Amino acid sequence: MGDFGQMTEQISDTSNVHNAWNQPVSEDVIRHELSRSTIPRSLLQRQADLASPAIGMIWLGCIFAVVAVLMPLTIWFVNEFLTEILSGRFEFWFVMAISQAFFLPSLISGSFAVAIPMLVNRSVTLRFLMANIIVAPGLLLCSVCFAVTDGWPPVEFYLVIGGFMATVSIASLCAQFWMRRSLVHKSWTEPSRPLGILSLMELTVLVSLFMVVAMANKDLIPLEGTIVVIGVGSLAWLFAYLCCYAYLSETIRWRFSLLVTGLIAWLLSGTMVSLVSGFEFGTQDLLRNLHWIALVSLVGAASTCVIFSLVFWSLRYNGWRLVRSHQNAPPTVSSPTESKQETP
Repeated sequence: MGDFGQMTEQISDTSNVHNAWNQPVSEDVIRHELSRSTIPRSLLQRQADLASPAIGMIWLGCIFAVVAVLMPLTIWFVNEFLTEILSGRFEFWFVMAISQAFFLPSLISGSFAVAIPMLVNRSVTLRFLMANIIVAPGLLLCSVCFAVTDGWPPVEFYLVIGGFMATVSIASLCAQFWMRRSLVHKSWTEPSRPLGILSLMELTVLVSLFMVVAMANKDLIPLEGTIVVIGVGSLAWLFAYLCCYAYLSETIRWRFSLLVTGLIAWLLSGTMVSLVSGFEFGTQDLLRNLHWIALVSLVGAASTCVIFSLVFWSLRYNGWRLVRSHQNAPPTVSSPTESKQETP
């Protein structure tokens, strides 16, 4: 009651108090709002603003964890039940359809789980920590499922995953120096700032650590494998950034964005299927198997569209937006007692 009494004593002059429509607010209205416990409601609103961005990131990590668990279970199911039933070319295309339904979404959701935190308008170290916290539960559950079904994954598996995520994170930071866009939440009122000298130093440290780990394990992963990992990680980052730009911008056209990102997902899935098909049957049979490649790629594209629709619906619903640097976060609706404007 002491704080309430102090606040009521400070409202004797209401000439500078205006509402959201720039209209003066009377003293009676202010006293009425204070009598309705404005202070606890303000604290609850702040807690909601803090919880809202966390919910979006937690939902992102949950989606990645679910998809990461389904990948080893799918591999176990195919090896345990389908290899003895199916044979020939039909077996290959059926297995490819199943793998695209679960492997490609796990790849894309992993790129989302790394790229999206790296676009947040905070320090590079905090972004890197956020990305690791989001990705760690999914990787742990994936490793446990692999251990139960087929034994613990080898060291090369973790090196490939680490190289993929390092490529996505470094590409996200490098792109921000050029594209000047950051991910902000609606509760943040300060303008988003571009990356500066400190961010460049942090990025240099991350790249150096990545190169040290890569050179220390060059005998486990050959140069060709490293190039493939970097290439796949770069494509996955590009797709993740295009989805962020399409679904988290201030103005959005859902049908057009879904059509474009779905087409890109179909082409990405088709590229992966074509590479595997070329290794299996030879590059000379690619044209003859083009109808199978297109059909199997549709399965991967459809499952990928479901994944990124869930991810970006959650992020947008919880107030995340991709804005240009030096631009404020999206405005929020404030109560009349919270909107104050000083008169000249």
